[in-house]
Amino acid sequence: MEEINGKKKEEFNPVANYIVCVAQTNACIESKGEDCFVVRDNSNYFEDGGGGVEAFCFDRTAETIFVTETGGM
Repeated sequence: MEEINGKKKEEFNPVANYIVCVAQTNACIESKGEDCFVVRDNSNYFEDGGGGVEAFCFDRTAETIFVTETGGM
């Protein structure tokens, strides 16, 4: 691992991030349904043809990769 200012820099793992996102989002939806904050705040993903949990998590992971690589949006 790379050291920066005496601290180890953690590597971003997009596959692990995606898997955790899907698991957490599905758990939230199962326990709270449409009251889950993900559904409420990102309803476009959960309408017909919106892609659902997989599309939501893919987009969030892609955004994180972009921010990690470029340092901002």
